[in-house]
Amino acid sequence: IKLRGEEIGRGELHSGQLLAMGPGAPQAGLQGLAVREPVFGLPALWISADQRAEAEAAGLTVVEPAAIVATHLTELVGRHAGELLTRQDVQALLDQVKTTHPALVQELVPNLLTLSGVQQVLKRLLREQVSIRDMVTILEALADLVPAVKDLDVLVERTREALARTLIRPYRSPQGDLSVVTLDPLLEQSLIDAVAPGQEGRQRLVLDPARTQTLVDSISEAVQRALAVAQHPILICSQYLRPHLREFVARFIPQAVVLSYPEVTGAAVVQTVATVRSAAVAA
Repeated sequence: IKLRGEEIGRGELHSGQLLAMGPGAPQAGLQGLAVREPVFGLPALWISADQRAEAEAAGLTVVEPAAIVATHLTELVGRHAGELLTRQDVQALLDQVKTTHPALVQELVPNLLTLSGVQQVLKRLLREQVSIRDMVTILEALADLVPAVKDLDVLVERTREALARTLIRPYRSPQGDLSVVTLDPLLEQSLIDAVAPGQEGRQRLVLDPARTQTLVDSISEAVQRALAVAQHPILICSQYLRPHLREFVARFIPQAVVLSYPEVTGAAVVQTVATVRSAAVAA
């Protein structure tokens, strides 16, 4: 699968066979080719159709080849949506909002923020698969924030807070509860202290290789523990640390969701299901 001529995803299908996937795939006693499922990297087996019932009885998810392509494409479109958003697309969105909220658009663009500036905010939101469907709320937030906030990173974070209900909706239980993975307070403070200007001048989380690997392992372990009791656990941290931790984690766990405390205030109950411990930053 390519985006503007560059490969962004790759997988292999076996015609006439089914993909049985899940943590127990290697031990299920099925006959087939052992592979990694291309979207989420789960252990999987290509099996013949007559083994479907046996695979499902073993608790594995069994899918047709066409479903794999559709899922892979959907995941990649979501992951790269920000790269697909052009200035012309943004102008079309603004024109649509202008039909119902003309004063809002006229106040914001170009008086307070350029078309390019709006595009950059939307691209940042899409990069973390945040829906931009509620353009009115996004533009209202920008119109309120831009006079006092000039830093793009801060502007995006404050806009995210205005979208708090939208942010947490995919991860809430039917009762409205939210399952979270927290950071040990000592770990969180250590990571805040480790935020520093990177090579390009932007603030980022700067850790040496040993601490990087330890932190990644600790987060992965905590998320795995959380998955045993929650379907959609999210990593939660302070408002200041969130963008830097998300940027760091995305390099190693692309599907990870990182939210700040102000962004989860709309949940009925926030339940901690795992904690990343402070040993992750031991010198």
